[in-house]
Amino acid sequence: MELKADKTTKILLGAIALGLFLNASDVIITKAFAYDYDVSGYGGSGYVSGQIETDGDGDAEGYLHLEDGSTVYFDGEFSGYGEVEGYDENGDYYNLEVD
Repeated sequence: MELKADKTTKILLGAIALGLFLNASDVIITKAFAYDYDVSGYGGSGYVSGQIETDGDGDAEGYLHLEDGSTVYFDGEFSGYGEVEGYDENGDYYNLEVD
């Protein structure tokens, strides 16, 4: 049994395959440039330290440990060499440095 496909079907299948390949390669490239950093600094709740992960495009996210022993989720971006700024889940602003 032979499967016959017209030219339009072949082009559409090729475009789908190319799209899947490009999507997979984007995931691999993005993960290839992911880095983890220990950070510390000050914010709305005083001194904090924690760990963040970056994905190569300057965005950073992770968890910060507060002076009172609690932990908050942090979302920010690199603002300079070794400097990260952003907000926690409660809306408090933090200015952090990579340790």
